[in-house]
Amino acid sequence: MPKRLKLSRRRGAALPKGARSVARPSRFGNPFRVVPMPDGTYRVSVDEKDADKMLYRIFINHPGPRMNISRRQAHQVALDCYRALRIRRPLTADQIENLRGRHLACYCPEHLPCHADVLLDIANP
Repeated sequence: MPKRLKLSRRRGAALPKGARSVARPSRFGNPFRVVPMPDGTYRVSVDEKDADKMLYRIFINHPGPRMNISRRQAHQVALDCYRALRIRRPLTADQIENLRGRHLACYCPEHLPCHADVLLDIANP
C-alpha cells in the first residue's frame, strides 16, 4: 500500500525506487505554505508566484484562523485549502495515473497533516 514519505535534504539521501516527490516546486506541490512567525506561532500564506483568484478565494474563505496558530493547526489549514483546490481544480487522469501505486514524498514532518495524504487518497481510492 502506498504511503507518505519524508524527504530529506541530508547529503546522500535519496527517494526509494518508484517513489515520487510531491513537494514544491513539483506540479503537485501545495501552494498554501506554512510559515513560522517570530513569536513561535505559525501562519498559512499563498505563494505569490502561484497565486490566482481561485487560490485566494479558497484561502480567504477558509472558516478557521490562518495566523498566530500552532504548527499542527497551520498544517491542517494548508491541507484543508489544498483539498479544496483539488476539488475545484481536479487532477487529470494522466496526473492521477502518474501517482497511482507510488509512495509520495514531501518535506512535511510525518506526524503533521500533509497534502501528500490528499494525493494518496485521490490516486489510490
